[in-house]
Amino acid sequence: MTSSKNNRLNQKDLLINFALILVLCASFCAFAKDEGPSLDLLTIFNLAEKNDPGLSSARYENQAAQELLTQGKALFLPSIVVNANVNQNKVNRMSDTPFD
Repeated sequence: MTSSKNNRLNQKDLLINFALILVLCASFCAFAKDEGPSLDLLTIFNLAEKNDPGLSSARYENQAAQELLTQGKALFLPSIVVNANVNQNKVNRMSDTPFD
């Protein structure tokens, strides 16, 4: 129960940090001179999302958890095992007594 509470707090902190970055980028663009290309809010959002290490970390943790689900389901699928052995014995016997 504590880990889910900490997880919610971490997500809340990530969202607050992300919102601050977004506001800073938007304010920078509002006060920037008209020289050079202008960035719209969607471009700023995409850049912030792409370059935020906290969001990247959460994205990769989610992908790892999804892979664990796939691996867990694979344990219930049938498996096929094939084994093969070949043995050959050659005996040369020389004897004075003939076989009758």
